[in-house]
Amino acid sequence: MTRDAQNQFVMEKAFEGHPYSRSIIGLPEHLKNPRLSKLIEFYEQWYVPENMVLVLVGNIKAQQISGRINAAFGRLAAKPAPERKVYQNLEIKGRKQYSAKVGFYPQVAMVFNGVPAGHPDEDALDIALALLNNNSQTGTMDKLVLDGELTSAGAYTRTFREQGRASGHSPLRRKPAPFRVDQERRKESLESHPANRQRRIRGLEN
Repeated sequence: MTRDAQNQFVMEKAFEGHPYSRSIIGLPEHLKNPRLSKLIEFYEQWYVPENMVLVLVGNIKAQQISGRINAAFGRLAAKPAPERKVYQNLEIKGRKQYSAKVGFYPQVAMVFNGVPAGHPDEDALDIALALLNNNSQTGTMDKLVLDGELTSAGAYTRTFREQGRASGHSPLRRKPAPFRVDQERRKESLESHPANRQRRIRGLEN
């Protein structure tokens, strides 16, 4: 739940002013108080034949299946697809900084302008971010995690039809090196040992 809250906060700021900034399942107030009239209105407006796609997979003969398709969908009234709202260019301009108490530990996320889905630079951007973080853990950020410098880190794209963003994230607190942690634990163990404690007491008495 914490990670979802952090991701939602980043989306709100990365796509501020666009529906991409909202959760796909809606806002809490919408889910708590749904209006039946609004649900019906949305269905009648968007669930029209011109806005639907039927996908059939398998050894299918079009002539045999066309009758069943007409029986299932032919009763739907023909309506033009509704016009989608056009949003102004909401590219990130300049530097903006936000902060919020979300999660259990401090974390920083940096967001930059990306490209929409299908853009000529989409693959190039994916390759560039893969140099930082990838599934094979060979990126620069991956190395910092493997070397114990960071607890976690990642870089990825958020690519949608109208807009896109590139982002990276990492906790603010460094991960202690394993060798240093082992040394500190060994020191604490020796100091807490009964024999060593008695030696310290005798030293104070003398």
